[in-house]
Amino acid sequence: MGRFGLTMKKVILLLLFIVSMSIAQNVTIAVLDFENNGGLKPSEVKILSARLQSEMVKAGGYKVVERKKIEKIFEEQKFQMSGCVAECLIEIGMLLGAKQIVIGDVGKFGTTYTINARLVDATTGEILRASDFDTDGDISGLLEGTRNIAIELSGLGKQSSLNNRTKTSSILESLNKKVHTNTKSPKQKKPSNPAVTDSKKIESVIPVKRLPNGWVFRGELLAPWSTSLPAVLTIVPDTTVEVVYTDESRTTKDGIVLPIKRATVEFNYVTRLTIERITLGFVNIDYVYSTTNNSDSHYILESVVKKIKLKDTGFPQLTAEDVIKHKVLMEYGTPREYDGVWHNYGDENSIFRVRKLDERNVKVEVDGLQIADKLNKAIEDVYSQQGIEYKKRLMMDGIDL
Repeated sequence: MGRFGLTMKKVILLLLFIVSMSIAQNVTIAVLDFENNGGLKPSEVKILSARLQSEMVKAGGYKVVERKKIEKIFEEQKFQMSGCVAECLIEIGMLLGAKQIVIGDVGKFGTTYTINARLVDATTGEILRASDFDTDGDISGLLEGTRNIAIELSGLGKQSSLNNRTKTSSILESLNKKVHTNTKSPKQKKPSNPAVTDSKKIESVIPVKRLPNGWVFRGELLAPWSTSLPAVLTIVPDTTVEVVYTDESRTTKDGIVLPIKRATVEFNYVTRLTIERITLGFVNIDYVYSTTNNSDSHYILESVVKKIKLKDTGFPQLTAEDVIKHKVLMEYGTPREYDGVWHNYGDENSIFRVRKLDERNVKVEVDGLQIADKLNKAIEDVYSQQGIEYKKRLMMDGIDL
């Protein structure tokens, strides 16, 4: 009995391997270039993208579309790697004859280089698997990371595929029944459908993209928080923009009213799918310390607001709900809070909020947390009782008794 049971276990494992390989085989995939979230040269991003494609070929079980063919399609169809939503991916998949697409991004966070990659169903836009890899100090560590990512996206590593589990469940069930019929070993409890559903939920809420750490424009970090106003103006695509200065007031807990100097820059940007109104916000923290600090160089970037209008795309028509689903929830994961209107995210650097305005309009707000902390510290330094006493002592130097 025991020998028969052991033999059947081997048969089950062999069949599982055969089934998993047959599922993966003959699936054509396209590996698109990574988006650059900042900190890497364009040439380095190209090298990492090419290496991941090579590693996917080595992993086996896939037909991988040649890079030259991908580049030709993108050039002919005027596609942009950044900002490619579900409709765009589905169209690319059809043109390339690919059923699955690998997309992702690379970036640098402090001294850490990172890769995030997703295997996407090119017919539905659904994320099938996700993988990430981090390395400290040396960017060359990312080359090794592409091997790990390829293994996990191929389903050979630590991550499992929900689809593979579903397709092999009937075989397992049949074999288990035969084993239990011929042996006296206790029946194993078959996983229930709710367990599979829970696994899918867990896979879908993994945040795979870092929040913007400043003004991110088409996947590139152009201006981190605290970048000065003159520096930002040199990279704004619309050279005719005007700076609007505003004076705000804040009342401290001691009833002192103090001025806060702010400025905004607004411009429009038009893409193949959207018309965007971008507002960059700046604050002059140095003015809190001294009213002589009033030049543009003292204004630093503190916020980014985008109002995104979707163009008429024909069939299918993109909607605000599509943007929330595919560009927000799928890329940033489950929000920290959803109040019925705003999807709220946050990390140690930024607060990120997204909401639907109507069927064709979306609003995005990003604020720098460290800038808000610096402003509050400046107010505390100058307008608290301790700060006032310190300033009085300094003023005493101008009095000669």
